[in-house]
Amino acid sequence: MPTRVFLRRNRLALLPVSLLTLAIALPVPVMAKDGRDFAGHYAINHVVEKAATAGSGRGTQVSLTMTLQIFNHSEFGDIKTPAVGLMESGPSHAWLGKFGAVKVLPAGRDAIVSGDFTVSKEVFDSWSRRGIGPKVVVMYRDDSGRMLRQNVQLTRRPALPAATGE
Repeated sequence: MPTRVFLRRNRLALLPVSLLTLAIALPVPVMAKDGRDFAGHYAINHVVEKAATAGSGRGTQVSLTMTLQIFNHSEFGDIKTPAVGLMESGPSHAWLGKFGAVKVLPAGRDAIVSGDFTVSKEVFDSWSRRGIGPKVVVMYRDDSGRMLRQNVQLTRRPALPAATGE
């Protein structure tokens, strides 16, 4: 039976299968696993560009305040005293700094934290490119005491509420 005839005769039967396949393929935050345990939003404000000084060996720097709203979708439940850090998005993955203290990152909920950072103009400009944003990580110990580090999937927002540190 030619494919065209098969599809014409069975299109209604294939519709539920197609819808089920689509539903499975769409990302669902509640079912987040494998690198999607932490997601959230970020906002940047108080941006000040500092020109390089003679002999400093560094290019133009940008100081800024970054606020994060992080959602914990991990299977570990409440995460007590995690460290939340900012890393360079490029190949070096250089450590750029740490956000304010977080007492607990509650399971299925969010926490809002902020930090003041100074980054190179190149790093700051790279965050404006489509598909590239700041690299934020959550570091914590699991039940067996192993130190885990996971990326936070972020989207930019124009503004977020003040940091609570939970």
